Amino acid sequence: MLVSIMLFLFVGCSEQKLIPYEDENGLSGYKDPNGRVVIAPKYIFAEEFSKYVIAPVCDEIRGWIYIDCHDNFVIKPYYIKNNNDYDRFSEGLARYEEDGKIGFFNEKGAIVIEAKYEFASPFKNGLAAVGKNVEFVNNRTG
Repeated sequence: MLVSIMLFLFVGCSEQKLIPYEDENGLSGYKDPNGRVVIAPKYIFAEEFSKYVIAPVCDEIRGWIYIDCHDNFVIKPYYIKNNNDYDRFSEGLARYEEDGKIGFFNEKGAIVIEAKYEFASPFKNGLAAVGKNVEFVNNRTG
């Protein structure tokens, strides 16, 4: 029975194309194709849902997070401080941060590499540079 309920929820999400919109206060939420509000406007930014039915939104308190079509939290992507953005997918994976460590999740929001690195670059050509026990040093002089 639980599998049937979960399947129904997933199918309901995948069949329903949610469209980001902005209200008169500048907050973003989602409507269905008929214009009915499905997720109330409460986000600073809201981007389109992926084919795997997760979407990045910027929450005033939590910053960038991914939600599902029922407005449930999925995962918090790695925050890129120097441009106030979140880590985008590269080769089907994106970085996330947990307890000061970096790992990777897939386009469905599932963790595929647990957060255990102090440093991790995005994947390119099937590889990502990662580091453990990294010490960051500022070499700027003058």
